[in-house]
Amino acid sequence: MSGLRQDQVDTLLRPIRPRRVLKDRDGMSHVAAYDVIAHMNRVFGFGNWDTDVVRLDLIREHSDTVTKNGKDRLGWWVTYLCVLRLTVRDPHGVEVCHYEDSATGSAQNMPFFGDAHDFAVKNAVSYAVKRCAKNFGDQFGLALYGKGSTDALVGRTLVMPGASGESVHDVEEHAPAAVSLGNDEREHPTVDESA
Repeated sequence: MSGLRQDQVDTLLRPIRPRRVLKDRDGMSHVAAYDVIAHMNRVFGFGNWDTDVVRLDLIREHSDTVTKNGKDRLGWWVTYLCVLRLTVRDPHGVEVCHYEDSATGSAQNMPFFGDAHDFAVKNAVSYAVKRCAKNFGDQFGLALYGKGSTDALVGRTLVMPGASGESVHDVEEHAPAAVSLGNDEREHPTVDESA
């Protein structure tokens, strides 16, 4: 990536610190959205990166009566799709790169219509920020797609600030073996059809 300083590239090539990784109740590893935002500020600086919502679409909205402790109330289920662009600039304001990605966010069984929409929109945007940021590598959770590994997945790049291009490195030297988690990047339990 031209336009990034050596210390920025060096930081991006390091493995993520395990203390920044969270596990959800299904055992999936991820980085919290607030941590991604804080780390974008640490690596790129305040004002040198931004996000733009390219598209935000309501996918589904429905309500249903929910009974709890013998009392009925209305519950709302809402899902949004967010397409987002994340742009990084150098200290002079020149664009270094941008990435676009998408995510959905949902609210389930929320008692208030507005709160359900608010929660679903915020989830969709937060997830889209995380999806874009993972393009910056291991510091933003890329390695976690390998069954939650915090080992460096990228580790090296041939494009370094000030490099002449004369030195040849094996950029795959320390790359771990690929692990397929399927089309949706989630591991699904196998079904024993012989039973």
